[in-house]
Amino acid sequence: LRGRWRLATLALALAGLMKFSGILFLPGYLWLIFWQGGDTEHDAAINLRERLWRLAQALTIVLAAYLVCFAPFDSEPISLTTLSLVSPGTSGFNHSLGKILVFKLTEGLHNAALGLNWQPSQSWDLDHLREAFDPFVRVGLLFIVAVLSIWATWRARTIGRMLPAWGLVLFIYLTIWSFWFWPWYVSWVIAPVVLAGPGR
Repeated sequence: LRGRWRLATLALALAGLMKFSGILFLPGYLWLIFWQGGDTEHDAAINLRERLWRLAQALTIVLAAYLVCFAPFDSEPISLTTLSLVSPGTSGFNHSLGKILVFKLTEGLHNAALGLNWQPSQSWDLDHLREAFDPFVRVGLLFIVAVLSIWATWRARTIGRMLPAWGLVLFIYLTIWSFWFWPWYVSWVIAPVVLAGPGR
């Protein structure tokens, strides 16, 4: 709000290192920097080259923050596997829409095969079916979240519009693609909604 977008970028990058949900604010903020950078008075005069230069600076700040924080602890980027689709925390789909889809789709296929008096091979047992469907569900849900998040932030080119967009992105993430969900995670949405002001 005060135009200190470099400091805000660093703060969001560090927030993402403490809690993954903080990373969800970064793409929207980088988009906001591209259009505004906190300098509302001179937006009309900012040309494309200046906007790209500002975005490049912001990306450098994020990368530098992550490198400085990760470098002392890993000779290999092992810690980054926690953000991947194969980490122990994400592979279970605990308490999530993904887990429901994987279990329901595979149970439906398995029961349909049994209903047709077809004796499926071992590869068609429930565990193997779940293993086969898992990556498709993950990628499908990730694609849906990406499209909806871009839709939510596309027109958010001021901080006033970005705040409710952030709340919507968090809501989309929590309801569709959060690998590990607990009810109190809904509280993440409170901050951007409260900052967005009355009526939100």
